[in-house]
Order: sequence, then C-alpha cells, then structure tokens
Amino acid sequence: MNNSHDGNQPDCSTRASIDELTSTPPNTLQSLSEGCIFAEKIDAALFVLKPDGEVLYANPAACALVRARRSVIGRRFSLLLGGGQAKRHAMEIRRVRERGVESSVELLHVDDGEERWLRVRYTPVRDSADNLTILVVVADITAEVAGRERLKLITEERNLLYRAGAELGRSLDHNHIFTAMRSLIAERMDCDVLYLSSFDPETEWITCLFAWQDGSSLDIANFPPVKLAPEGKGTQSLVIRTGESILLTDYNAQRRTSNRSYYINKEGGAQPLSTSEVPEEDPNVPRSALIVPIKLGEVVRGVLQVFSYRLNAYSQRDLRLVEAIGAQVLVAVNNALLYRTVLQEQAKLEELNQTLEQRVIERTARLAEAQQIAHLGSLEIDVEQGVATLSEEACRILRLPLQQATLSLRQLSEFIHVDDLNHILDSYQHCGTGEMQALEVRLVRADGSNGYVSLRAKPVVQEGILMRILCTALDVTERRHAELAQRQQTAILEATTDLVANWNLRGKLTYLNQGGRRMLGVGLDADISDLSLNAIYTLEAWRVIQSEAIPTAVRRGVWVGNSTILHTEGVEIPVSQAIIAHRDGHGTVEYFSTIMRDMTLHKQAEDALRRSRDELSSANIALEKAARLKDEFLASMSHELRTPMTSILGLTEALREELYGVLNEKQLRAVNTIEQSGKHLLDLINDILDLSKIEAGQFKLNLAQCSVDEACMAALHMTRGMAQQKRQSVSFTINPTAIDIEADVRRLKQMLVNLLGNAIKFTPEGGQVGLDVEADANEGVVRFHIWDKGIGIAEENIPKLFEPFTQLDGRLSRQYSGTGLGLSLVRRMAELHGGSISLESKVGEGSRFTLSLPWRLSRAATHGGLAGGDHEDPAFASAALMGERTKHVTKVLIVDDNLSMMEMYVDYLRRTGYEVRAVDNGLTALEVLPHYHPDVILMDIQMPGLDGLEVIRRIRSRREQEFARIPIVALTALAMPGDRERCLDAGADEYLAKPVSLMRVSQVVADLAQQQF
Repeated sequence: MNNSHDGNQPDCSTRASIDELTSTPPNTLQSLSEGCIFAEKIDAALFVLKPDGEVLYANPAACALVRARRSVIGRRFSLLLGGGQAKRHAMEIRRVRERGVESSVELLHVDDGEERWLRVRYTPVRDSADNLTILVVVADITAEVAGRERLKLITEERNLLYRAGAELGRSLDHNHIFTAMRSLIAERMDCDVLYLSSFDPETEWITCLFAWQDGSSLDIANFPPVKLAPEGKGTQSLVIRTGESILLTDYNAQRRTSNRSYYINKEGGAQPLSTSEVPEEDPNVPRSALIVPIKLGEVVRGVLQVFSYRLNAYSQRDLRLVEAIGAQVLVAVNNALLYRTVLQEQAKLEELNQTLEQRVIERTARLAEAQQIAHLGSLEIDVEQGVATLSEEACRILRLPLQQATLSLRQLSEFIHVDDLNHILDSYQHCGTGEMQALEVRLVRADGSNGYVSLRAKPVVQEGILMRILCTALDVTERRHAELAQRQQTAILEATTDLVANWNLRGKLTYLNQGGRRMLGVGLDADISDLSLNAIYTLEAWRVIQSEAIPTAVRRGVWVGNSTILHTEGVEIPVSQAIIAHRDGHGTVEYFSTIMRDMTLHKQAEDALRRSRDELSSANIALEKAARLKDEFLASMSHELRTPMTSILGLTEALREELYGVLNEKQLRAVNTIEQSGKHLLDLINDILDLSKIEAGQFKLNLAQCSVDEACMAALHMTRGMAQQKRQSVSFTINPTAIDIEADVRRLKQMLVNLLGNAIKFTPEGGQVGLDVEADANEGVVRFHIWDKGIGIAEENIPKLFEPFTQLDGRLSRQYSGTGLGLSLVRRMAELHGGSISLESKVGEGSRFTLSLPWRLSRAATHGGLAGGDHEDPAFASAALMGERTKHVTKVLIVDDNLSMMEMYVDYLRRTGYEVRAVDNGLTALEVLPHYHPDVILMDIQMPGLDGLEVIRRIRSRREQEFARIPIVALTALAMPGDRERCLDAGADEYLAKPVSLMRVSQVVADLAQQQF
C-alpha cells in the first residue's frame, strides 16, 4: 500500500481537534503526539482509540482503508470499519478495555457487495499516569485468505486424483471403473448427467460406453452409435476434431448448432430431435457442460461429458480435473482390455499345446507377446536334461537377473517354499497322463522376499515318455495379500464385542459375528438363516428402522443413529448403530450391513454424570450464597466499626486541636493515648478487610512509578516513634540511591512499616534494627532487607509466620502483642506485585526478612524533581484559601442520620471559617437545597428512607444547573470493594471513607469550593 500524500489521497483529517486534544490526559496526549510522526510514514493502517472506542488518531493508511472522505476523529471505530462486523469490533474493544490484554481477530467485511478479509489487532497501551489508549492495527488479508483457500482446493484435488488413480487402477471391471469415475467427479462438482463415449478414428463412429443420470446408470442400448458431425457442428464432434476440451455455461444454446441432437429427459429416455425441436427452457435439460477428449497419445479415442442442470456450474479448474480423471479412466480401461487379452491369449496357449510340434515356434512368439502385456511368466522344463528355461517375466517374478534364464531343477526347487515342495512332486507324478496341472505355491525369491504364483503346467508326452513340461506362472502375491487382509478383517470382526451383521433384501440375517451372538444371547454355533431382522428389535425401534433408517441408507448409503435391541431373555439393550447399503456394479442394493455398540454402560455413565452435575450445581449455589453472606457480613461489620471510630478519632483530633478548650499536659497525653489506640484499632480493621479482599480476589493495586528512597523514608518516619520509645538505633542504606519501580506506593509503605514494626517489636531495648535496599539490574529485581538483632525465630516455626492469625506464642501471658495478620498481608501483597518474601533467622541472633519486587529500568529517571517539590500543609492551604475568599463565605451542607457523631465536623468547619448546616435525612436535604444554596455537600450514604446514592442522583438530575453542579463528597463508612465506584458513578465528586481526619475533610471542602469560584 502506498501512503504518499498526493491528489488521490482521501481528504481525511488524521489529527484530533483542539478541543479533543485538550480533553485527552496529558501523558496520553504526549504519547500520541510523539507517535504521529512515525505513524504518518508507515504503510500499516493504524488507529488510536479511546477506551470507549472513539477514534483519537488515524494515519493516512487507515483513512485509505476505510475510504474516508471526511475526518474520522471522534467517530466510533466499530461503525467506521463497517462491513457488518460492528458488534464484533465493539465487543473486542470492550474485552481489551476490561481485561487489558491484546486481542487479534480475522473477520469478513462486506461493503456494497465487495468482500474483504481484515486482520484487526487491538493492543492496550497505558502511559505513566495509567491512562488507557487502544492501538489498533488493521491489515487487508483478502489475498492471504484466498491463497489459503486455493491451497486447500489444490490439496483436495491432488488427494482426489491420487484416490482416483488407486481406485481406477485396481479394477479390471468396466462397470466398476465407470461407476467409480462418476463418484469421484461428483465429489468435486455437479454431476447430474454423465456420458462416456468411444470414438473409432477409422469409421468415425461415436459409441456410448456409459451413461448416468439423476442417481442411476442408464441402459446404453437406448443410445445408438452416431456419426461424427461435419465441421462446425456439434460440441462432441468439435472436441474430437480439435482434441481440445470445452466448457459450456449454456449447453442448450450451444448444441442448437448441431444438425442432430438427443433429448434426455428425467426418466432416462433418449429420443432424436431436430434442431428446431430442442426446448428453449426445459428444467429437465442440462444447462452447463464439460466436454473432454480422451486421447491415447495425440489420437482422440473417446469423449467424457459432464452436465449440470444449473447455469454457470463449472470452472476451468473443474475442466482440468475432469481431464486428469479422464486420462486415468483411459489407462484403467486399457488395463482391463489388456487383461482380457491376456486371458484370451492364455486360452489360446492351452489350445496350441494340443497341436503339432512344428507350431511350437509360433506358440512361443505369441506367448512372449502375451507375457510382455500381462507380466505373465513362462518356463519350459526339459525333463531329460533336468534344466528349466525361464522367460524374462519369470526371471522378474523370481527376482533373478535376466541373463540367468537357465536353472537346474535343483536350483529351481530352492525357490519353492519348503512346505509346498510336496505339492510340486504330487503334480509331477500326474504329468505322465498328459493332463493339464494347476496349483498355487509360495516362493522364496532371490532377494529373500516371499511371494505367490499360480502355475498351469502342460506335460508333453511322446510315446508314453514325459519329455517336457510347459508352464505359465502368474504372480498372485497382491491377490493373496488382499485375501489375507480380508481374513484378518474377518478375525477382527469376530473378536470385537460390537454386533456386526449382514442381511439380505428379504430381511433375513446372513452373517452375525460372535460379539453379536453374545449381545443377543444367540448360541455361537446356532443357525441364523431363519433369524429375521425385525426379531432383534423392540417394536418401537423396528418402526424407526423400517420407516427411517433403511430408506436413509438406501438414499444416502449410510444411516447412523440410536436404537434398542432385544436379548433372547427379553432384556432391552440400548445401542448406537450404523446401517450401510451395499450396491452392485449397476448401483442396485444387494444387501445391508450394520454395526451396533452396547451403550448400557454409557447411558449409566451419562446418568451418573447428570446426577453429579446437579449435585455440583447445588453445591455451587450454596457456596455462592455463603460467599455473598460473607461479603455482606464484612460490609456490615466494616460500616459498624468505622462509624464509632469516626467519633473516637474525630473527637480526639478536635480535643488535640483544642477546639473545645485548652487542655493541660496530662489531658493532652490522655487524648494522644486515645488517638493512638483508635488508630491501632483502625489499622487492625483495615488489615482484616485487606486480607478478606485478597482472599476474595477483590484486592486491586494502583500501580505507578514511585521512588524507592521516598517510600523507605516514609516508612522509617512512621516507625521512628516506636524505635525511639525502645531507644533502638535504626540504620538505612540504599544502592543505588535513585531507584524507581512500578508499585502501589501506599501498599509498599504498608509492607515496609509492617516489617519494620515487627523488627522493632521483637528487638530488646537498645538493640539494632536496619533497612538495606539493593537493586540488581541483571536480575531485574529490587531487594528490601529488613534485619534486627532481636530474639530470632526457630527454623521449625518459620513456615507458620506467614499464615493469617498465627502467633508463635499463643499463651495468655505472652510477651509480645499482635494479631498475626501483618506478615500474612505482606506475603500476599508481595505476590500481587509479582514479588516474594523470604526469611533467614537464628534464635538469639536476630532475623533478616527480604522483600523482593520486580524492577524495570525506566527510560528517563526524572524522579528527582518529584522528591524536591514543596509540599504545602493542607491546613495552611485551606486557611490561605479562606483568606483569599473573604468576600464570600463557603456554605457546607452536611447530610447524615447520626448528627451527634457529625457534630465534631460541624464545629471544626465552622471554626475554620465555613458556614455549616446539618440535616439528618435525604428528603430534608432535597427540601433545604433550593433555599440554602450550599457550595459543597457532605453526603452520608447509608441512611434510612432515602439513601445517599439516590439523593445524589436526584440532585444531579435537577433542571437547575446551579444545583446539578454543586460539588458532593460521599462521606461514608462503606469501605468495601466497589463502594467508591458506586458513589462516583452516582454523581459524587469525591469519596472519603470514615473515619477521616477533620483536617482532611476541611482540605477537600476547600479544594472543591475553590473550583466553584
């Protein structure tokens, strides 16, 4: 495909508009801009889509592919590509968006009658800010698919010709050759009518050898020989004269040029018609034809004609295939004629053996000619001299060199199998009578192979003395091998446990194998000649066999289905069965055969499997219910625990901020103790919920590039107070100093804090604790080593450490507190990151935990700018904002059914400078809204009557834009997976899970209020 920009290029804008680009996330926009320069120059059709399937970018090749005459930016890709596959493309886009994995499909697209095969590959691409775009590459593979179809067709035709050679070559019967020829042609194309004719170049007479129409052969006596038509007349005569094949798409129109035609009707009758009598539109007359000359060398010896009742039924490929099959038919017919000649010549040889001695030379010459045609060997034994003279073919049969044509009788006897020597001697003793001897013997050839020959010997007796023996030797090795294979197949049929039977057209069984006798309870030696077919079936099964199975087998050749037969003791046996109709050379059904398999055990297995599936389905329903109840319980417990924790932590924060008055030092210490205990209890609640989410497969990581150094410093800062209380020294090393990894930074800090907290807890006062970080670029891993000089862990207890709710010291008087959840969470979070955790420890010497996470070097290590930024205190930011907006007091509406608990938020916000109004239900909030005109709404979710989600939806659906755009914060104790998404989907601008600090609430209100002004 040439994508040069010239006058023929469609007028299609490939870049997004200014509005569209400004709405694109910055990182995505940067990636898109950088890729456009390259994409404009490539030949592949390339699209860049938004996650919803809207086109962000399309290169010139893409515009040319969809034949766009206007900009494709902003259009739906699934509709843009068209071709009747819009739903499938939309499904693929949705799958890539939801699963985040690449997808590729090959689909047929039809536009205005034009068919195109397209290969479409969807690739999800995420930038450093985790923004998703979908890269789509489209390739036109119509030629490739057509090539595959052509290769498949060529292979099928090659296999057909191979089978044709094998099928036609092994038969010496004309009727079988012609019928097989018709069947082979019918496999690949219409073959409603077929004629095979011979042509005598000397007399110019055309004689019909075989005729077939509508499923059966016709009596060729109805087709008298016809004379070759004059030049320019008759399609058959034209093929004979030119030696070239003809493909006719409308045979009726063409054959009106002949001076004489034969009209063939549906009943197979033939009658001569003049040109004017040929019907114009007769559905019983063929419409398409293939007329092929059959040539011996360059001489046309016959014509093969194939007809269809449809117009335009054949192609040039069909013509070439019929030509190839016609050539093989000629070879097969010649072989059959040669075989007849051989038999005739052999009969003549037997007659010549009774004539006078002086005709031996003539007889020998004719015998040599017949041998050359039929590969029939001969030998002459001189009894008096004790030698045998072999013909060339006899030497070939024995695998002897042609020059070794004379053997002694002793040498000749060495080629006879030792077990058949006695048969040779018996025949030799009868040669004195002068009678013809015939027998078959086994050979041991000169090359060591075995074979069989059929010998016919004529003794020459003069005056009562045996002088010579003239023999013919026909190699029957292939025939004997075929007979052996037949016997082996019969042995297999007798050995199988399936029922195998034959029956004649009168419905009488003619053969029943031993497996069938055992299945029916018939004695192995019992006579079955009087056993009727209907006697082995149940009444209902016989009606199906009689009305459906046998007619189908006659019509199609085989019937396959299920039935029920009867044991002689009256037991019904379910069987799977196939019935085959066998035909003679004329296509007439001679007899039927069947194979039945006992399906009793199979039926029992199906019933057992069905019961098993039902039981499994019931168990799955019970498990789903249990899982649902567990989730509901966790959600309820989370809400019920977080609600009082909100009051505890909020009021302690308010007291510490001296919102309700000044505290003395002792009171402040008590408040700090309450706050620390509350945070510890909140951490325990979060750990239990995190573990439950991980086990339920609902835990999601927010992966992004983060600084290892900053995460470690934050974790050390969080645990510094614990270490200072125990007067412990904490060291920290990192190599190299600048390491960025892709991780959930919040969970990374959580893992480090848990490990550092354990190290501090189990290390005595004044001990040493450390965090060492090393990055290995070769292995692509960052290792966090957290070590201590504490009490250590016994080797047999190490496997227990990472199990949830496991404490190595479970006594009531144990020295160290804890729930046993920390290390279990660390292990599971590490595995979710694609990493692992390991432990080395000795009792009394300390422990060394190693947290290993995958590391991929980034292309631009620019994290330094992140580390050096100024971080403004949220409280100062909120205060500064209030200072800037002295002319307008921000109104906050709090909606919560537990107003006593929310009182602390009301007091803190009012002290910060906000005007606050609180209501205890959703309906009151909707009534107050038009009169109060709040700037920000803090909305509880789980409330009696009208819940918070419905209140948010109703506010967002109001016609007054001033209310529909009010920022809403979902302030709720619902913190289970999916709760945040449900709140945001309902229309909330922000989501805060209780308990949340007063300062955080104030900061969020300030941020949202700033966006309003």
